[in-house]
Amino acid sequence: MIIIKSRPLFYTLCLLLMSCGIRFFLYSNPIPPDPEWRISRKIVTERLPADSEHEIFTPSQKPEYKNRIINHLLSIDESINGRIIVLSTGANPRQDYVFLDDSLCIVMYEWENLPQSTLDIMLGELGHRYGLPQTGEDNSLPSLSYRDTRSCVLLIKRPSGSKGTDVRLYLYPRNLFYYLLQH
Repeated sequence: MIIIKSRPLFYTLCLLLMSCGIRFFLYSNPIPPDPEWRISRKIVTERLPADSEHEIFTPSQKPEYKNRIINHLLSIDESINGRIIVLSTGANPRQDYVFLDDSLCIVMYEWENLPQSTLDIMLGELGHRYGLPQTGEDNSLPSLSYRDTRSCVLLIKRPSGSKGTDVRLYLYPRNLFYYLLQH
């Protein structure tokens, strides 16, 4: 056991431990890493936790399903509707993996009632990873768009009934629309 006889040293140690705790908290709730684009549904399914519940469907099987990026892709080319498969987990955040021709092309995370402090951490992490966002609106909801050399990110936030915010985070490869035009 360590005995600290100096108060300034004790306070310094406490501050150091508290800052490490804050740093651990910040890094224990990061935004998801960039996905490996173009991997198969089989590989994504194998990487899910063994006890995770998920469902697999096509957008035509579930017309109530909402995904801004899929909607945009379908507005460009409706014929791809049968080539899109969604693997959706039921956790919070809900995670949807979207495959075009059995190749991962969109990942969507949806958080419900996210506390403002967690949203601030998420926005800071996104800014750190992708740089300054472009701000806009998506159906009158505030949105932020980020991009780097590999991926594009769209974050849409909506106030929820209680003191939190509902957040949808879309990630997709930067060359997604080019890929669609090629195939």
